[in-house]
Amino acid sequence: MQTRRFQAFLREWSSSRVGAALFKQERELIEKELARLFGYYLLQVGKISTSNILSTSRIKDKIIIDDEYLSTTEQLVIADLDYLPFSAESMDVVVMPHTLESVADPYHLVRQVDAILRAEGSLVITGFNPLGCTVLRSRLGAARKDLRKAHLIKMYRIIDWLNLLGYEIKVAKHGPISCLTNRKGRLDTWFWNNLERFERWLDKIGIHFGNVYIIVAKKREITPKPVGLDWKLANWLPIGNKGRVATSCDQHHLSKKQINK
Repeated sequence: MQTRRFQAFLREWSSSRVGAALFKQERELIEKELARLFGYYLLQVGKISTSNILSTSRIKDKIIIDDEYLSTTEQLVIADLDYLPFSAESMDVVVMPHTLESVADPYHLVRQVDAILRAEGSLVITGFNPLGCTVLRSRLGAARKDLRKAHLIKMYRIIDWLNLLGYEIKVAKHGPISCLTNRKGRLDTWFWNNLERFERWLDKIGIHFGNVYIIVAKKREITPKPVGLDWKLANWLPIGNKGRVATSCDQHHLSKKQINK
């Protein structure tokens, strides 16, 4: 079930100074990746802002699903996110902006989305980095009550889930590092500026502290694998009479004859 309070908080927070700056970073990441994805149907699971984040997508039919009525120019479906009302393999692209952070069972939602996504379809996931400078600062500030109730998940944990489901990770990156310092206080500015410099150094050695992240994963098409006798020619098997290559099946019948003798 979706946490309405957190979703409402995100829509309100996206209009604040700090939230708007983070939302701008995230929107740039989403719009860049959506411009590269194609298909017939796109689904956005959960709405985090009054602004449209699907504007760069070339897909004609766009649908937004949420558990409450929202004003939107796209087609809107109101439903419980634990039971997505779409047929299996019906979507080409699914976008989940902070959706996993606002549900009680994030992995269950990933499985739900996997069922409705077509083979070779794309899954786009965004979220807050729990170690991001601005996120850490906001969790200690005025937004601490709502952010602490969110299920903030590290990017690599979601990647592990997708790998278990057989997805191919196309994009996995963090947004820019920015502490959005308050210039009014010298001590406050000095502390957060130095923290930002330290985080940039850690980013160079592979420890990421960007405030938001994006994952783009492709659902692999599972091809059936034949079972039974191995009819593939084995290069190491000896050549039989009349230049015919002995297959593993020939070896199988030969061994049975020897046993019968």
